[in-house]
Amino acid sequence: MFNQKRSFSLSTTLLALLMGASIFLAGQVWAAEPKYGGTLTVTGELVQYPPTSWDPAEWVWTSMIWTEPFLSTLQLGDFVKNGPRGANVWHYQGYAGAPYHLVRGLLAESWTVPNDKTIIFKIRKGIMWHEVPGVMASRELTAEDVAYTWTRNKSAKGAWAHVVGTIDTVTATDKYTVEFKLNKWMPDWINKIGDADYATRVYPREVVEAGPGDWKNWRGIGTGPFLLDDFVEGSTVTYVRNPTYNIPTYDTATINGKEYKIPFVDRLVHSLNTDISSQIAALRTGKIDQNDQITAEYYKSLKNTNPDMNFWTKTSNRYLMVGTRMDKKPFDDVRVRKAMAMALDRQAILDSVYGGEGVIFNFPYSKGHGDSLFTPLEKLPKTTAEQFEYNPERAKQLLAEAGYPNGFKSTINSFSGEPHGSLSEMVVAYWNNIGIDVSIELHESTTFEAMLKEKTHAPIVINAKGGHIDPFHILSLVYMENDQFTNSSMFREHPEYAEFRKQFDQAYASTDIDEVNELMKDLSQKVLGTVAYTQLPTPYVYHAAQPWVENYYGSQILFFSHAAAHTWINSDLK
Repeated sequence: MFNQKRSFSLSTTLLALLMGASIFLAGQVWAAEPKYGGTLTVTGELVQYPPTSWDPAEWVWTSMIWTEPFLSTLQLGDFVKNGPRGANVWHYQGYAGAPYHLVRGLLAESWTVPNDKTIIFKIRKGIMWHEVPGVMASRELTAEDVAYTWTRNKSAKGAWAHVVGTIDTVTATDKYTVEFKLNKWMPDWINKIGDADYATRVYPREVVEAGPGDWKNWRGIGTGPFLLDDFVEGSTVTYVRNPTYNIPTYDTATINGKEYKIPFVDRLVHSLNTDISSQIAALRTGKIDQNDQITAEYYKSLKNTNPDMNFWTKTSNRYLMVGTRMDKKPFDDVRVRKAMAMALDRQAILDSVYGGEGVIFNFPYSKGHGDSLFTPLEKLPKTTAEQFEYNPERAKQLLAEAGYPNGFKSTINSFSGEPHGSLSEMVVAYWNNIGIDVSIELHESTTFEAMLKEKTHAPIVINAKGGHIDPFHILSLVYMENDQFTNSSMFREHPEYAEFRKQFDQAYASTDIDEVNELMKDLSQKVLGTVAYTQLPTPYVYHAAQPWVENYYGSQILFFSHAAAHTWINSDLK
């Protein structure tokens, strides 16, 4: 092992993980035996992001969702051992990989990190690709598939150049060993290379040669728990049970001390119906088995009409922020930005838009990140925490100090859908109370995102940020990289940006996870203090499953199909 100041550890030691330690699955005790067969039909947040690409190398993030059931990663968050089924130390309710110390092997049975520029994976023997006439013959997955996948990913032009740019070469040194050579240390390599993040799914050369953009060429091919069977645009994506998923046996379910092969269900169907009222009606009548994106209004109604249904509460994976462009006056003045923040009554907004169901503060890291990264509002420096107070008189004072005693005029851009429209009207009304006159321009999603990417957006923007387990990714998206459409504040214009970037790079270069967390926690407090963004309340959403969906615990994760593979349908109840 390369020399480190201190071995990696979060709540448990990552050193063993880096050296390829095995992690075993734990089972949940059930009164009845599992049942095989049936169809699990799901809907929810993912219907907003239907398949637009089936080629992982195009780096379209939605391709990660829809290829995940049949294309496996090298590693996997161990939601069985560490989630609600087992030790319950992580919720597994975000679209991101698991914390690094809660990861186990999937395609890789072990891995080592001999130095800060080398990662070596040992690939499991006996994992098979299926025969699909006209596309490929049945053959074993090998290290060459991993090398081919990443070499092709590196050559493709896409949004994740900052990922592949750190990787120099990926080489199969023998049939079951693959070596990643880096040009610099990548502290988040487990998330970027091994676990369920970015385009890390391993795919075969034969599908690329047949045409990876055509979903039909993926039908019946894969190493995941399910295989793609059908895609009807605007209607459904259907997967079927992979009959060879447990050959060799490495991902099973243990129930009442007995080991079972998975998946239990024969079919996994994602409904792509985007009409929320239709989704709820289908759930209410049992046509849908699970829905992971239910608002408080529908949640209360469903509890009354379907009292046997199971529910889980979670903070939404996406939170809305007000970004103010630091390259435009008067928003280059922190006093103006803070005045706009303090003019907002967030509790009233939460009560009005979300029925009081949600949280005021969870950015840039959420409470789920734990004490090593998350700083509660009451522990922030006073000058930073002040921005979350509703104090219009103090806001007016700040505007006067900045030279705008009578306020000013500006424009806000936002998405035309809800709740963006309602929130835009509310925040503009609050700003009007302190003399800031803002006109609203709403746009459909394609136009709005294009404006953000091209940096032609208005001085003020309301847009969504996605929650993520990896702190580097969070800060990079909204603060450090101006080419990200989520960086609507143009944060590089901040006079202390160079110092912030220096600390970010220092953390990224560190091989000591304690030092990484310390630097990134401190940096999160510093960037919060700039008030580059004003966080709006984040709602709770509810995840529902029918009573006949058993051995399911509300996991809403990028590797959802693995949770679905452990789930069975109790046909007696249905």
